[in-house]
Amino acid sequence: MTTKITLNELRSLIKQIIKEERMLNESLNKDIREFGKDLGKYLTNSGFKVKFMSGRMSDEDMKQIKTNTNLVGLELDQNDSQQSLYMHFNPKDLNNIEKIVDKFQLSPYSGKVMSKGWTNKQVVGALNPGDIFKSDSQKGSGLYQFFRLKKVDSKVSNV
Repeated sequence: MTTKITLNELRSLIKQIIKEERMLNESLNKDIREFGKDLGKYLTNSGFKVKFMSGRMSDEDMKQIKTNTNLVGLELDQNDSQQSLYMHFNPKDLNNIEKIVDKFQLSPYSGKVMSKGWTNKQVVGALNPGDIFKSDSQKGSGLYQFFRLKKVDSKVSNV
């Protein structure tokens, strides 16, 4: 079955795709706070209610997030060496959350070895400052973690 669309509809669709791609690329060149704002926009546009927190999230806020669907908490933390953003959500929303996170095409970070496709790399000291990495090891329990290193050790070591 084929669907016919008009030339104006096609132009509108192309403009929308270009706009989304531009927003996506711009967000990856910002610090973690700006990345969090971009992530929050995508979540809001997808029907989620987003609560931004600087510092630790209260137990009451965490309880609300874990028991209600379509509610997301973004918790910002930083120190001299890295910025962190923790995204808390109800595990029932995982499929929708995962689609949004995947739009940013972030490299996964799960410790000293990073995997992309069929390759594994030792990354101790090989991370670039400013790059944003994601850790999704706890996504099944409602947590994504994003990291942006401010400085890295220039020595590369194999473990």
